[in-house]
Amino acid sequence: MPIARLRRSFKELNWGVLAIEMLILILGISISLQVNDWQNQREQRHLEQEYLERLNFDFGESEKVLQNDIEQLRSSVDKLLIGIKPLSKSSLTKEDQLVLFDAVGQSALVGRFAVIFGTIDELKDTGNMRLLISKKLRISLANLYQTYQHIIRLSELRNIMRGQSFPVLVRQLKPNSEGKVIWDEELAEQNKREIFAALTVILQNLKNDLSDTERLAELVVKLKDIIKQELKKD
Repeated sequence: MPIARLRRSFKELNWGVLAIEMLILILGISISLQVNDWQNQREQRHLEQEYLERLNFDFGESEKVLQNDIEQLRSSVDKLLIGIKPLSKSSLTKEDQLVLFDAVGQSALVGRFAVIFGTIDELKDTGNMRLLISKKLRISLANLYQTYQHIIRLSELRNIMRGQSFPVLVRQLKPNSEGKVIWDEELAEQNKREIFAALTVILQNLKNDLSDTERLAELVVKLKDIIKQELKKD
C-alpha cells in the first residue's frame, strides 16, 4: 500500500546525510547573500566616493566665484559710500560729479550667489543622499541649500526695491554727440536729494548682498573641510 511504502522510504532515508546537505545548502545561501551584500556595499562606497569628489569640485569652483563676487561687491559698496558723501554739500564740484557718476555706475551690480548645486540636486532627485555616510555632511548640505533658497527669496525683494531707484539715477544720464553716455551735471545738481535717496536704497541692498555672499562662502568653505575629511577616510 502507498502508506506502507512511504513508511519504508522514511525508514530507509539517511537522516544524517540529509541534515548535512541541508546545512551545506543553508551555508551556501548565507555565504551568497553575504557576498552580494559585500558587493553592494562596495559599489555604494565607490559611488559615495564619486559623489564626494564631485561635491568637492563643485564647492571649490563655487568658492572661487563667491570670493570674486565678494571683492567686487566690497569695491562697489566703497564707491557708493564715496559717491554719496558729496550729496550733502550745497553744490557739487567737478570732482564730486565724477565720483557720483562712478557710484551710479556701480548701482547695477547685484549679488549672484553663484553656488553650484548640480551634484546636490542629483543626490536629492535620485535618493542617493543616503549614500553619504556622514550625518554631519548631510546636515551641512541641507543647511546650505535652505540658506541659499532663503537668500534668493530675499534678493528678489531687494531687486524690486532697486528697480524703483534706478529710474531716478537714469534721469541724469544722457548721450553726447559721439553716442556715449555721459553724466548731466546740471540736472544732478538739481536732484541731489532724490539721487541721495536712490543711492542709499541701492547701497543698503548691496550691503545685504555682500553679507549674504560672505555667508554662503563661509558655508561652502566649511563643507569643503567636511568633504576632505570624508575623502581621507577612504
